[in-house]
Amino acid sequence: MPTPTITWYADKDQGPRSENQDAVRVTDPNDIAHRNSKGVVLVLCDGVGGEKGGQRASSIASETAFNAYYADNTPPPQALLNAVNAAHLAVRAAAAADSSVKNMASTIVVLSIVDDKLHAAHVGDSRAYLLHGDTLSHLTKDHNWVAEQVVKGLMTQQDARVSNKRNIITRSLGASANHSPDVMTEPITLQPGDRLMICSDGLHGPVMDEQIKAILLANPTPQRAVAALIQAAKDNHTTDNISSIVLNYGALAPVKKGLPIALIGAIVAIIVVLAISVAVLGSILTTGSDAGPTPNSVGVTATRRAAKRATSVAQGTDANTLPTDPSDNSTAEPTQTLPGQATVTPDLSNTATSVPVVATAAPAVKPTDTPLPGPTSPPTDTPKPANTPKPGETARPTDPPKPPAATSVPVPTSPPGATVAPTSPPAATAAPTSPPAPTSPPAPTSPPAPTSPPAPTKALPA
Repeated sequence: MPTPTITWYADKDQGPRSENQDAVRVTDPNDIAHRNSKGVVLVLCDGVGGEKGGQRASSIASETAFNAYYADNTPPPQALLNAVNAAHLAVRAAAAADSSVKNMASTIVVLSIVDDKLHAAHVGDSRAYLLHGDTLSHLTKDHNWVAEQVVKGLMTQQDARVSNKRNIITRSLGASANHSPDVMTEPITLQPGDRLMICSDGLHGPVMDEQIKAILLANPTPQRAVAALIQAAKDNHTTDNISSIVLNYGALAPVKKGLPIALIGAIVAIIVVLAISVAVLGSILTTGSDAGPTPNSVGVTATRRAAKRATSVAQGTDANTLPTDPSDNSTAEPTQTLPGQATVTPDLSNTATSVPVVATAAPAVKPTDTPLPGPTSPPTDTPKPANTPKPGETARPTDPPKPPAATSVPVPTSPPGATVAPTSPPAATAAPTSPPAPTSPPAPTSPPAPTSPPAPTKALPA
């Protein structure tokens, strides 16, 4: 398996301070000899002890540790421990030689990457992070007073962040009594796409871990990531110098590219329009046009049956003698009619010879006419079969049967059994102009029936 490509970048900024007391030192990418012998080394130091002392301490510590590591022939963990100890001795010696900087000291973080193995050592409160996928983890722990209180359970993390003692370090190189480094005993095997970040407390103090992770994820190249981290510390009002180093181990995992947001929006819009169009078309096909709902097959069948029965009655067949169709009790809805509408329009395609059934008013009958005794014609203005209430339904109150005096005659021919014809008076006729008394004989002026003798005339009084 080929060795993944490693890229890194380091930078620092003085922030609000008048002098920058941070120092960074990294392996030159073109230094093939050092890389082949001991890998890549990253060093970051944060000096303390005044303007001159802090700057000198960080500079001496970073140079000494870097050179001592490459000069050491021991394995990386031991070489890192030896390098940190050498840096501590160098700072102490410089402080002893110059009384103006006798209290100078420095923090230090040293990382080495040999093949795919990561080794680390540190003293003080400068930090190292590992970003694996989208998980950010600490490779170091702070050597300061508030961190120790948190470990003891005497202070919360939030309290430690705002405490005025957060800058008191308990371990350092140089003047501090305790300079013992924490050395990673077991190396971490890096995976392609892993990222390392080292920084001073001027960055990790004001910038929370979640923001650090977001910045690293948003800036894939080391140079852009370092610039964004330093700017974030400034934006969050840091009060210290800012320094950072970012290293990418191998190529980052490719980002799965989806469809552009604009294209996704257009596709969704098209789908919505198509769905609405289908719904509207389905509604039109179901309910018909503005003229009314489209009759279904059951309703059309009921209409045809009603038309045939009405035609039979119009041609002289007694409605009571027609055979009963069991389907007359169907619950299918007939075609829609307006309230009071009496006209039934059959399907002419199947009843071409049928006579349209129309409720026709008979000629006006004078009020003096009375029905003759004997059988009479059944009213023809009774509700047609198509308008007959179904079982369980109630007839409309606006359509009561008409009284016998307003008899409707659909056609000139009288149905069987009727004794009155439009052109032939009955055997016992009534005078057209004189209503007979209930017990009086027929009026003498009534025309005789063809089969009856002439009616006698009244005698004049003597």
